[in-house]
Amino acid sequence: MLGMNMEQVSKNQREFKLVFPKIVLVAGVLLLLLFLVEVAFYGNIFSDKSKYPDTFRDVVYPELKPLQPFKLVDHDNQEFGLGQLAGGWTFLVFGYTHCPDVCPATLSQLTRLSQSINEDIAADVFPRFLFVSVDPARDRVNVLHDYINYFDDGFIAATGDLKELEAFEKQFSVAHQYGNPDASANYAVTHSAEIFLVDPEVRLIAKFTPPISVQQVTQQYGELVEYFQKLNKQI
Repeated sequence: MLGMNMEQVSKNQREFKLVFPKIVLVAGVLLLLLFLVEVAFYGNIFSDKSKYPDTFRDVVYPELKPLQPFKLVDHDNQEFGLGQLAGGWTFLVFGYTHCPDVCPATLSQLTRLSQSINEDIAADVFPRFLFVSVDPARDRVNVLHDYINYFDDGFIAATGDLKELEAFEKQFSVAHQYGNPDASANYAVTHSAEIFLVDPEVRLIAKFTPPISVQQVTQQYGELVEYFQKLNKQI
């Protein structure tokens, strides 16, 4: 009886040795198919920032993302969309005029950045600075006009209806959320604090996290402009 069992075990082992390579092959094919599906749907999973210079590698996006059409209105009550971003570089931030700390601090830094870039960068690549309010209920055009001019009369402020704002924010992978109103109907708004950079082809190029070093961002901006100008000439 024992001999028969050992014989059966030996037979099973031989069969397993024959079948095992086929199992490995099938598993490998399945893994390859899963890999190809992931690449097809999510892009090159090995994509990284190694192709960029060290000096701005930590802020640039691995893959450039063209912005899709959007419709906002600026602080002069003029339509603001892709056409207004095309042809020039743009530093962009989200916020709201009732923001007690983050927005004033960020805009103050952008004011200093604008002055620094103006001193060091050629006039033809001097960027625009855009403040997008995510609180349209309180940030009417006249409010935006006075608010943005307080920081720099060359800056632009814009807003839109909630649907447009949310769709626009989504392109930057950010969102906002309204807090509960207090007894005076005041409320806070949680929003992105990053500073985004959009290129003349209206592609999302880089992201800076405040508080920023004005000197460092000025240098990075100059190098980003030079790098992508040369890259575009090669295409």
